[in-house]
Amino acid sequence: MTLLIEALSGVLDTFLLYLFASGFYSKYRSTKYKGHLYLLVGIFIIVMSCIPMPGILRILLSWSIISVSTYAIFESTVRKALLTSTAFITLSVLVDVICEYPFYLSGISRLAGCIFIIFAKLINLLLILFIVTLFGKKGLLDIPFKELLPLTTCQLVSVFICIVSLELVGTVSHFLLI
Repeated sequence: MTLLIEALSGVLDTFLLYLFASGFYSKYRSTKYKGHLYLLVGIFIIVMSCIPMPGILRILLSWSIISVSTYAIFESTVRKALLTSTAFITLSVLVDVICEYPFYLSGISRLAGCIFIIFAKLINLLLILFIVTLFGKKGLLDIPFKELLPLTTCQLVSVFICIVSLELVGTVSHFLLI
C-alpha cells in the first residue's frame, strides 16, 4: 500500500511539474519528442518516490533531472531551466514543511501518508496555480546572470534549511517547533 501511495505521489508531482513549467514556457523544442521525454521524467520521478533515500540526495537528483528536462523539452536557456527547477523544488519542499507542522502538532503521524500527500499536493497545486497566474509567461525568467546566482543560491539554502527542519521535527522535542 505504501509503494502505491508513493507512486501516486510521483504521478501528482509529474503533473505539478508539467503545470509549473508549461506556465512559464509557451513553446516546446519539438512536439515530436516532447511526450517521450516527459514520460521518461515522469517514470524517473515515480521510481524516485518509491525508493527510500536521504532528502538531500532526493532533492539533488530531482533538481538535476528537472533542469535537464526543462531545457530539453521547452524552448529554454540553461539559465532559465536552472531557475525553473530551483523554484519548483523550493516550492515543493516549502509546502512539505508547511504541511508537516499541522500533522506534528495534532499528533497525527506523517505515516498517515495518504492524507498527508493529498493535503500537501493540494496546497502545492494551489500555490502553483497562483504563481503561474501572477507570473507565468510574462518574461519573469529573463533575469540577467549576475542577478540569477544570488537568487538561486538563496533558494537552494532555503531548500536545505527546510529539509533539515523537516527531518528534525520527528526526532527533536516539541521545543523545536516553538
